[in-house]
Order: sequence, then structure tokens, then C-alpha cells
Amino acid sequence: MVIGLCDGARVMKIVHVCPCLGEQLGGSERFVAHISKQQVLEHDVTVLTTTRFPSKVGDYFVDGVKINRTYAPVTVWNIDPLCFIAPKISKLDADIIHVHSYLYTLSAQAIFAKRLSKKKALLQLHGGLGPVPYRTSITRRMVKRVYDQSIGTFIFKNSDIIASVSYRDLEYVANHHCINPEKLHYVPNFVDIEQFRFKKNDLKKGKPVLLYVGDLEHWKGLNLIYDWIVNKNRESKNQFTFRFVGQGSLYSKFAQLKDKIDRQENGITIEMYGQREHCEIPSIMAESDALVLPSYWEGLPTVILEAMASGLPVIATPVGDIPRILRNGNNGMLIRMNIDSIDSALTRILDYDPDVQTKAKRARETVETRYTLKSVNNQLDFLYSEMNASS
Repeated sequence: MVIGLCDGARVMKIVHVCPCLGEQLGGSERFVAHISKQQVLEHDVTVLTTTRFPSKVGDYFVDGVKINRTYAPVTVWNIDPLCFIAPKISKLDADIIHVHSYLYTLSAQAIFAKRLSKKKALLQLHGGLGPVPYRTSITRRMVKRVYDQSIGTFIFKNSDIIASVSYRDLEYVANHHCINPEKLHYVPNFVDIEQFRFKKNDLKKGKPVLLYVGDLEHWKGLNLIYDWIVNKNRESKNQFTFRFVGQGSLYSKFAQLKDKIDRQENGITIEMYGQREHCEIPSIMAESDALVLPSYWEGLPTVILEAMASGLPVIATPVGDIPRILRNGNNGMLIRMNIDSIDSALTRILDYDPDVQTKAKRARETVETRYTLKSVNNQLDFLYSEMNASS
């Protein structure tokens, strides 16, 4: 596929629809935040998003990008902010509506408004396709299934192009929703390699710092981390810090575990950082010794790319497209979803295995070759132009 635009390409009016920009630290939010700042150097860019705070409603500009926030007083299952924006999208003067994820009611409204106003829409998938792969209520499983088969299929069929950060998700859409493969495109997540610089860690300087960055939710496999910490605390022979960056329904559970461990003083420390600005993540990673992401469900996690760029060893489960970038024994460590597997991997960090740093260096090389902001921006420019040319 040819990527990039020829000189003199016209300025386009691009509208990104991203439900939680700036109020969550997820991969789709980071994708929009960075790609919009790159695109505004050549195009007119607006981001439609939501807020839980009435004081933040309205328009403002960040680095030249127009941000429009709509009040969403209710969030369903801690992921889907509810508000009505279809009329707003219909009235927008836009060449391209770039919709992020199909899982939100905002996504459905955007595609419905696109259909009424005959605009062009690119749907970007950021994971979450298929049956729920972790233990949850029957109600949630049924709602997800019904949503996918009805609203999800409507969104897929009425998007002009479907891009995804995951090859697996593109295959799933083609096979389970009968979408023409010609309108499916792989557009991966990316990392700003200037912001996330390689740092060679010296584990022997102090007790290791293990890091988790993301939503504190069940689908992230945090039960495995919780059980591992409990086991290590019971053994009373390991010293390490486990740092959690993010918010979610499991925050209080880990905060309670932190309080219990603090009272016992066994050499284990839990640090609850809560939600942080993305600009803080590079320094947090630079002060850590390994990233742990035992998810049940992923596309291509941005946080893994950021850790790889930073020289931070990555320990993750082989879900989504993670095995495509993380080669077990080469540039990272893939684990199974059980205590023995995560313990084996983390013990190598705690025991200062020198081979871990060799893997981290290879990981940086992987990111520099394939997952940069510039390359993804060029891909999107090409897709936008193809969509406009078919008008």
C-alpha cells in the first residue's frame, strides 16, 4: 500500500469522535490526543468528546486542535458516557468523521449522523471485539452480544472505511459481520519516540519497581497481579514496589491491599498514583523497572509500545496483537493467565536477570522500525484522501 500525500494536498476538515479524551488514560484517548496534534499542522482538526464536569462543557483549543466537550452525567459500566450529540455531528462542516471504537453510544450516533448528512466516516477500532473473555455477569455478556449483533453491525456496515490497531480484530469483523475486506485497513497504535526515550535500567541500584498503567478493571487481568502480590507478601522474602497508574472499579480493592501491606512492613510497597496526565508517563516509566499487563482483552496496547520505546521490560499475556510485537524470549516476556507463569516472569526481574535488558534493547528497535507517529499519520492522510476522492 502507498502511504503519504503528494505536495500541495488540500487542507481537510477532520472531526475525531472520542468519548473520554482527557478524562481517561486509555489507548484510544492517547491515539486521538497525539494524532490530532500532528494533523493540525496540515489540516483543520476538531475533537468531539464528553465531560463529567459541567464547568468543562464547551469549546477550547489545545495546541491548535479545537476540543468540544458535551456534558455526560452518566457513565454506563464505567466505560460509556451517555449524551446526545447526533444533531451536532450532522451540522458539522467536515470532510472526514473519524470515529474511535464501536463500543460507545457516541459511536453509533456519529455513524447515524454521518448517514443522514452523507459525510464520510472512518471507524477506528481499538479492541473490544467479540465475546467477553473474562468472568462477568450473564447480563453483561448478553448485552455485549446483542449490541454487537445489532448496533455494532450497523456501525460496521455504514462506515466507509474500518481501520484497526489489530489484525485479529480486522479478521473478526470480516468473518463475523460480513464486511468487505477491501474496506478494512491496518493502522496500528504508535509512540512518540522522542517523548519516550530509551533508558537502560540498573535493577541492582535498589528494590525493583514494577509498573501497571491503564484502567483498573477486571478485563485487564488485575486479579492475577492482586493474587501474586498477596502470595509474595505471605512469603515475606521479597522486596519490591508495585506502582499502579489509573482509575477504575478495582481502585479501592488495591488501596485496601496497600493499607494492609503497609501495616505488615514486609518489604513490599504498593503505590496508587491514580489518574495522571499523559505527559507524566515517560518519567514514571523512567523510574520503573518493568511493565506488567496481564490482560484478557486487548488490541495493540499503546502502553506496551511506550514501555518498549523506554527500554522498560514488558510482561504481558498473548492476547490481541500483542504476540505480533512482543516476541517471547526475544524482546519481551509472554505469560499465561496463571500465578505460576506471572511469578516465573516477575522473578526474573526481582532476581536481576541480565538477559532482561537485552530484550528491552531489542524492543526499542522494534518500535523505531514500525510504530512511529509519523508513519501512522501518513497512513491516515492516505486513507482520508482516498475517501474524499470517492465522493
